[in-house]
Amino acid sequence: MVSVSLESNVSTRRVKLRENFLYSWEGPFEKWSRSWVRRNFWRVRHIFLTEEDALQECALIFVRCVRLYQLRIDNPAWLMSLFKTAVANDWITFSIKDRRGRDTQESVNADLPQTTTDFNEGPLYAALANASSELKQVLTVIAGAPNELLELMFKNDNATLEKVNCRLCRLSGISAKHDVVAELRNLLGQELSYG
Repeated sequence: MVSVSLESNVSTRRVKLRENFLYSWEGPFEKWSRSWVRRNFWRVRHIFLTEEDALQECALIFVRCVRLYQLRIDNPAWLMSLFKTAVANDWITFSIKDRRGRDTQESVNADLPQTTTDFNEGPLYAALANASSELKQVLTVIAGAPNELLELMFKNDNATLEKVNCRLCRLSGISAKHDVVAELRNLLGQELSYG
């Protein structure tokens, strides 16, 4: 190490110059981060959907620490200490955001009925029990289909009931001769007239 003397008004100060260390995420930093995420993921599980996302956030914190402190740090242990402090501080912020998000979600869900007994689903199930197997198959496909697919299927402005019926039958793998839309309307129409 080379020492350089800097002049100031009050006293002489020595500053140590050193070679630039190249810090790597792989190794002790990643290992410590995996351990941290495993122990503390419960605090931020609503912000980061997976532990891998939380680990990636730790990697970003590592990059930020290296950029901020690389010229001032002369050993890896010091960087590890700063990194641990930065992760702990950021996770406190994340956990506060996580809690606020949960509070908001809970207040929205508080307005909704908590059990299925708040809805009278019995007549609907009774009507669907009389449905054909084709209609049950179409309803099962609709229930399992992604929202994007359903939006594309029903969003078209010039879609007639015949086209919708044809698309539903094709999607469900049944013959397009069966009019599932009319059958569903009849079943639900009977249900609505009784209700």
